[in-house]
Amino acid sequence: METPKFDLREFFSGEAAGWGVIRDWRGRPQTSFVCTFAGRMEGPVLILDEVLDFAGGRRIERSWRIEYGEQGLFTATAPDVVGPARGSQAGDTVRMRYVQQLELDNSKIKVAMDDRMFLLPGGRVMNAAVMRKFGCKVATIEATFTKDA
Repeated sequence: METPKFDLREFFSGEAAGWGVIRDWRGRPQTSFVCTFAGRMEGPVLILDEVLDFAGGRRIERSWRIEYGEQGLFTATAPDVVGPARGSQAGDTVRMRYVQQLELDNSKIKVAMDDRMFLLPGGRVMNAAVMRKFGCKVATIEATFTKDA
């Protein structure tokens, strides 16, 4: 069986949707969410608008700007990301590392994100991210994305 090739630009151009869960450092579910994506190419740059709706009514909207370099490497920016995210794609896997600023109980904290996406048979994407503060795992995010047919 041949490994499918995962390209963010291809998967996220147009509309996609997903759902997921955030777990605490012990693995206990803390909240769930649904998400929608609308992506478009502006020259060589992928503009990806993301909306996350959490159980309990909280909503986060962010717009990613993803610029590709050579050999599957890319950088990405978003309003709540500190500095550029750095990523790579190879085979069926995309990995992106960045520092994200979160609002928590009326204050802002910075966490390190290690975000991985895997293209599954049938065209779905599995997302697994680890959130760290001071090097310690504080949460994990698990999600599945699907492309609108």
